Amino acid sequence: MYVSLAWSGNVKRFYTESFIGSARCGSPVHADTTRIGPTCVFLSAPLVADSGEAGFRSRLGHTISLSRPRRLYRDLVENGLKLLLVILQAFDDLQTTVVERNSEGFRAIDAGPLTMGYRVSNERAGYDMYRRLVYCKGAYILHMIRMMMWDSKTGDQNFKELMRDFVRTYAGKAATTEDFKAMVEKHMTPALNAAGDGKMDWFFNEYVYGTALPTYSFSSSFEKDANGDVVLGFTLTQSGVDDKFLMVVPVYFELADGRAVHLGRIRVMGNNSMSGKVPLKGMKDVPKRALINYNDDVLALTK
Repeated sequence: MYVSLAWSGNVKRFYTESFIGSARCGSPVHADTTRIGPTCVFLSAPLVADSGEAGFRSRLGHTISLSRPRRLYRDLVENGLKLLLVILQAFDDLQTTVVERNSEGFRAIDAGPLTMGYRVSNERAGYDMYRRLVYCKGAYILHMIRMMMWDSKTGDQNFKELMRDFVRTYAGKAATTEDFKAMVEKHMTPALNAAGDGKMDWFFNEYVYGTALPTYSFSSSFEKDANGDVVLGFTLTQSGVDDKFLMVVPVYFELADGRAVHLGRIRVMGNNSMSGKVPLKGMKDVPKRALINYNDDVLALTK
């Protein structure tokens, strides 16, 4: 059993980037039919971000020529990264679009893997299936990677370095899904290394090349030990997946003042339940509650 839960007293808030307006899945800026296939399918998902009177459109797979002035190139990368972080805060809308049924009665998550591209749209399943799957699930996959890289001390720094490195490396070039996977592996963190082999095959096979959608239930209780420190008791159940499905599920506290604090992560494989007790040394005040997936960190259903 892998449980990485520890109380550090750090109550750093999430999403310190300024939130300009709202973000949602939208129509593409343009359809690039020449890049279907080896192209990094989920990074080329066009999204629309609304910000009051001004609208920003960002093509996540857009490349920048290295022949441009270095300062302009740097500014474009940094501004694009800020907008990406804003867009990824719309995970609520992204998940709803992926798992809800369309007018034909089909869910995008069931239509097929992202790599099918335009082929997921047809008369039977609905011609909106490509937009619902590639645009929204693609962005959600980035959100999942981002949250697995999130650190209580440095926030989004790991994810920012990953995206900057990816853009610098492939600016003016065609990048494939496997190129991006290799870049994530280059910036490996303990949570991303859930399989213990330094590879991201486990995650990409489940969400990029697969159609997995786990269901979670979580219960918790609090007590105090002899020193007056809080002890967390928990039971996490993962279901609706195959025996090899692996995920790292984040656990949070909601404090009495309403703040949500990241406690740690639990690694779970297959259709299993995991229970345990975790002493929270130094925590004297009982939290309001413990919960999982507070930031919709994992594309999943919850009971």
